[in-house]
Amino acid sequence: MGIYKPDLYTKDMKRIDVYVTENLSLKDKEIVHHFSRRSEEKKILTEMRKII
Repeated sequence: MGIYKPDLYTKDMKRIDVYVTENLSLKDKEIVHHFSRRSEEKKILTEMRKII
């Protein structure tokens, strides 16, 4: 089950990127992109902790 989670997460991220591209100004895009990248890093760190 754990193997499929990143794929679902990636699809959600792409959906967010499309929304951002269509609806937000450049400055807002940078903020959201940075935030989404940070949340992805946190998710990876959480997964790594579970493995250890």
